[in-house]
Amino acid sequence: MVLNQTLISLVPKVPSPLDMTQLRPISFCNTIYKVISKIIVQRLMNLLPKLVSPNQVAFVLGRHIQDNIVVAQEVLHKFRVMKGKKGFIAWKIDLAKAYDKLQWHFIQSVITKAGLGNLIVDLIMLCVTTVQYRIVMNGELTEPLTPRCGIRQGDLISPYLFCSMYGKALPLC
Repeated sequence: MVLNQTLISLVPKVPSPLDMTQLRPISFCNTIYKVISKIIVQRLMNLLPKLVSPNQVAFVLGRHIQDNIVVAQEVLHKFRVMKGKKGFIAWKIDLAKAYDKLQWHFIQSVITKAGLGNLIVDLIMLCVTTVQYRIVMNGELTEPLTPRCGIRQGDLISPYLFCSMYGKALPLC
């Protein structure tokens, strides 16, 4: 058994799925890994206010993801009704693609420069770099798939790592 192995199963959304959009991927990881991940997140929570500017919307206590939709609509409305040349810009980022493309050496560099100790940096990097995926197909496991970059969606650590990288140049792999 690999400590950082994630099993992925495709669960049908409809009785007889005909294409991939009718399947929902569900991932399962080891309980011990989840405990380690939770401990790391508790450490990162104390550091996050120093890394994330107050005007970023992620991880604001009491705010829901739906609130971001309202904020985005208000910003776009302001752009439409604004007169003159003010030089505003809005970025739309596909977070799923950004999660998949972060280079591991960049993550390590940023969290090291953020002032985390060597032990916690090494532990975070072990969590990020040692993951293996196996797909459950017809009750059988495929051979392990090992990524070479990116962070896992659904992992407790990933949003904290992503927010600490946010606003920096995101080198893609």
